[in-house]
Amino acid sequence: MGIIDSTEKLVKVLSWIKIALSPIILGAIIGGIIYANKPDTTGLLIAAFPAVAGIIGGVFLAMWVSKKHGVTEFHPGLRSTPDWDEMDRQKKQ
Repeated sequence: MGIIDSTEKLVKVLSWIKIALSPIILGAIIGGIIYANKPDTTGLLIAAFPAVAGIIGGVFLAMWVSKKHGVTEFHPGLRSTPDWDEMDRQKKQ
């Protein structure tokens, strides 16, 4: 296994984590808000639901994206601007 294979696997793992983090962070924020408004045992139990749902949702989202699109192809697709690229090509002509 060469350095290129290791680097490629590292990029895939980091991309997978990056996809999974969005729902995880959202669930943690919602859970934190709930717990901040009701800082007792009941509030903690209620706040755990969105946090756990965020973790589960993040894992499922990352797995779905990796199977459907591929994690390394997903992020560049989000950042691409085909309309702007076409405008740049027209301006250069």
